[in-house]
Amino acid sequence: NSVYAASAEGELIKLDADTGKEVWRISADEKFSAGVGLGANLVLLGTSTGHVLAYDQQGKLLWKSRVSSEVLSVPRVHVDIVVVRAGDGRIFGLSAVDGSRKWVFQRSTPALTLRSSAGIVIADGVVYAGYAGGKLAAVKADDGSSLWEATVAQPKGTTEIERIADITSLPVVDGPAVFAVAYQGKVAGIDRASGRIGWSRDISSYTGINIESGRLYLSHAQGAVYSLDANSGKTFWRQGDLRYRQITAPLPMGELVAVGDLQGHVHFMQREDGAFAARVKTD
Repeated sequence: NSVYAASAEGELIKLDADTGKEVWRISADEKFSAGVGLGANLVLLGTSTGHVLAYDQQGKLLWKSRVSSEVLSVPRVHVDIVVVRAGDGRIFGLSAVDGSRKWVFQRSTPALTLRSSAGIVIADGVVYAGYAGGKLAAVKADDGSSLWEATVAQPKGTTEIERIADITSLPVVDGPAVFAVAYQGKVAGIDRASGRIGWSRDISSYTGINIESGRLYLSHAQGAVYSLDANSGKTFWRQGDLRYRQITAPLPMGELVAVGDLQGHVHFMQREDGAFAARVKTD
């Protein structure tokens, strides 16, 4: 029944979800770079100095743990393990009780990568994380052991910049499949049990994907919005009139799909054919 929010300056607030009324506000000694994560009765945040902070629901600091580098993505919780991804790509499993390190997962990365706040997704005890070079890794949340690694996109080109094919957004889990998309690469549907690629399409995205009722929605790096069949990757529709507006990942919401842009507009499209239904200007 609560909403938690944090500022980069190190403020953490708790609001009543029904009224928006402030319940409490605290100021930490550090600046926050990631969060807020919730789970195991903890309120979790990351800092640019590589610390993970765990508060209780009354705003009391319970523990502080150090990881290898800055934390840019939301800490997640699996049962009694806090799973945190550091800026260097390492994934840490920390004890929810005291923050002690249980395990660490790491893999090699290319010389040149995109700075990204892409975090991790946990489903049924498995951590899914996208990496530079177009790889998607599946790791056991209990002990950090690797289950499989899938190649969503193959880097290609003659220069390091051309060869960037990083997964810079969150994977999406839906039933027996997990979906991921790479910048300058592909979008793919992957079997969660085996790590086998079921289908893939040459669509580049750095903002990410969402899924609802068997339809996958994603924003192309240059601004087109796609609706794809989650089972086959077939295109239902493509809305190409938002080019170069730096749009967000699409948000499906019933009969509509919404994206935001660099000027503060929120564009609403029809779920069935991608036609524009409304546009709202924020301040």
